[in-house]
Amino acid sequence: MKLSKTSFAIIGIALVAGVFMYLKVFTHRAEVNSIYLIPRDAVYILQSDKPLAAWRSVRENAMWKHLKKHPFFSDISATADHLDSLIRDNKKILELIGEKNVWISAHLTDAFHVEYLFVTDLAEKSKYLSFKSLLKNILGSNFKLTERKYKGTEILECYDKHDRSTLYISVVQNNLLFSFSPTVLEHSIDEVANPHLGRNLKFLEVFQHTEQGGLFRIYIQYERVAAFYRWLTGMKIPVDDDLLSKLVFTGLDVDEKDDDVITATGITNVNELMMPWLQALSESGKGKVEFPEVAPEKTSFFLDYHFGEFGEFYERFTSIYSQSYPGEYKKYERQLVQMQSLLDIDMQKDFIDWIGEEIAVASPVIPDAKKTGKVLAIKSKDIELAKEKMNHIMEQVRKKTPVKFKSTDFLGFPLHYLAMKGFFKIFLGGYFKRFDQPYFTYLGDYVVFSDSPNTLKYMITQYKAGRTLDQAVHYSEFRKELPSRSHLFIYTNTPLMLSYLPSSTQRTLSAKLHTGMTYWKSFSQLGISMAAEENYLSHTWALRYFPYDRIRYDEEFSIVSKKEDIWKSGGSVPPVQGMVKDPFDIRPIRPENLNADSYEEFYSNGTLRRKVGLKNGKPHGTYREYYLNGELHIKGKFDKGKKTGRWKEYDEKGKTRNIKKF
Repeated sequence: MKLSKTSFAIIGIALVAGVFMYLKVFTHRAEVNSIYLIPRDAVYILQSDKPLAAWRSVRENAMWKHLKKHPFFSDISATADHLDSLIRDNKKILELIGEKNVWISAHLTDAFHVEYLFVTDLAEKSKYLSFKSLLKNILGSNFKLTERKYKGTEILECYDKHDRSTLYISVVQNNLLFSFSPTVLEHSIDEVANPHLGRNLKFLEVFQHTEQGGLFRIYIQYERVAAFYRWLTGMKIPVDDDLLSKLVFTGLDVDEKDDDVITATGITNVNELMMPWLQALSESGKGKVEFPEVAPEKTSFFLDYHFGEFGEFYERFTSIYSQSYPGEYKKYERQLVQMQSLLDIDMQKDFIDWIGEEIAVASPVIPDAKKTGKVLAIKSKDIELAKEKMNHIMEQVRKKTPVKFKSTDFLGFPLHYLAMKGFFKIFLGGYFKRFDQPYFTYLGDYVVFSDSPNTLKYMITQYKAGRTLDQAVHYSEFRKELPSRSHLFIYTNTPLMLSYLPSSTQRTLSAKLHTGMTYWKSFSQLGISMAAEENYLSHTWALRYFPYDRIRYDEEFSIVSKKEDIWKSGGSVPPVQGMVKDPFDIRPIRPENLNADSYEEFYSNGTLRRKVGLKNGKPHGTYREYYLNGELHIKGKFDKGKKTGRWKEYDEKGKTRNIKKF
């Protein structure tokens, strides 16, 4: 349920009630570990052994002050301040409760509601007797108290007459429980007889390996995450279902590094299907993240893999995988043998052997585009060797199949395209899952693949101009918050990522989260550095807060660029300021499919704006551009990307305005 300030405030009453009225003498009964009381359907769990000290530190943090602008966090802040004051000012309560171990778990009770359970371990203080009259004085006339039993355990129902909410309070041996959901509280009581999380070996592994020195811990159960994300945003989680199903639990110890940076360290464990990959990766060396040397400054997201030496990793992985899943491996091996036989190529010599220690998946932001691009970059040991082997593969495809590689160039860089569905997926499987018929080029030591030629063209322009991510000021500073070497590294530029969400998605999120997108864009950068151990992934997280009104026009975070560059001018030199624009200096033509034989562009109302033929992805043949009213504006001819012959500009009445010969 959504908690009002009044409802939230009676959490304080629960603490008092648990101590003064509801506790019995338990000296003759064994204590119960609080984790045994967390219901098995928890999405996430927060835990702190010093909740008051943690709160006093958090409330002064700039990031929390920004969070308080959201009504939900504002209520939490007001309530926490009230409880902090209540406990500090009352010596008896401070003595009984003080800095006790507190657990808070979140539960999706149905598709529309998330409820919370609070568990406080009172330890030996649970022997105190009840003080019913004192409790009545604390509650006053705004609350009604009733009692009932559930499977022999007493439950106190505290009804708020003002907002008609009910807080349910109970004590299980040494633990005080309270929730606004009777179902969640009852599930907690049920757990005592048959605890799940407290006996789950995967959860215990995460719990034991998560440090305890920060402000608080958070534990995430992945089988519940997809449903929770849908409740939170109204959308399907943007994570591959197959990957999500292989993750089990994450544990993080959260602390504040600076006023604007929150850090966390912990581990994530995986299921048996992911163990071969994890074991092979753990035996590979960690590496330095170098993909930003070719990534555009405006990159909204990238995931970087390091293998030490890819050939060794691949050999280990296939060895472990073939032993663990012989059926799946034989299927993969048959497909590989068929491809090698058909094309007369050797996967090991022609592909694996030139791959270096790094593979990255990224989403660059492209000006004027309606969505971010998708990129797969493979670092080579020797880029000339990589080119030689890729040329050999292309030549074999030309000889052995009716499918042809198509090639063109952009600013001196080659662009290759293979209209053969699933070809590269045979080589690296899941890495090429989203690049079914990819384009590729070469940047620095990287072979870069994309599902769009325009994404590669944009990367080329930024690479030539030196506007790469490794030169970006904010990225370089933020990168220092995380380990320099890793097996996996994730980076997110939040303002760029959110800006390219569809408008309908942004409206849904704003309504669902009760804030506009600018609120969330202030959490400007998220980074995660991971290292593979034998049975789990250890990781370090960093989240940076940067007020959006200070960065909204910053080149690194804004989708609008103030800098004139060759991308905007389609590869030509930008006009000098003050010069009259040449009407025949038309906007760049960027087809998404180099195999298409024509290109069309439309106004927002569906009216044709311009049309031209294509040859190998370049404009070729007659070019026509129209006014919004449908009248011809410009007409001319292209020859393999270059203007040729006589071009004419017309006014909206059809009269010739300008003529230029190329």
